[in-house]
Amino acid sequence: MNLKFERALKEEELIKDIVGKLGWNYLNTEQIRCLYSYNSSSRYPSRVWGTQKIFSDVFKIEPAYVIELMQPKFDELNYNEQIQRLIIPLLGIPKTFSGEIHHTLKYYDNKTKKQKRYTLEDIQNLCNKVTL
Repeated sequence: MNLKFERALKEEELIKDIVGKLGWNYLNTEQIRCLYSYNSSSRYPSRVWGTQKIFSDVFKIEPAYVIELMQPKFDELNYNEQIQRLIIPLLGIPKTFSGEIHHTLKYYDNKTKKQKRYTLEDIQNLCNKVTL
């Protein structure tokens, strides 16, 4: 089966809303696109792709990201689950917005001065901030 892609404009607007409500101003939402993907063999309902630094440098393009939403997996999720599956790829985008991706969802905890990994509860709390 051939992969097919379709721009997901509604989700791009949701990304802008999520970024605004969470105060993640380091994310340039003009350089983030969402696509529905059909016939993907991925087990996950969403994932993120970035332009690696070598491509940005060689082709003189700004770093950009694509959040791929697997169909029908993504549409089968309820609204809160969809928001969570949009937040998770955003967590993989570094604060430098360099085109690279953090594959381990970690953050620096100022209280403990240690690296911590995002938990499902952390992601649900972020989702609650967006959907309230």
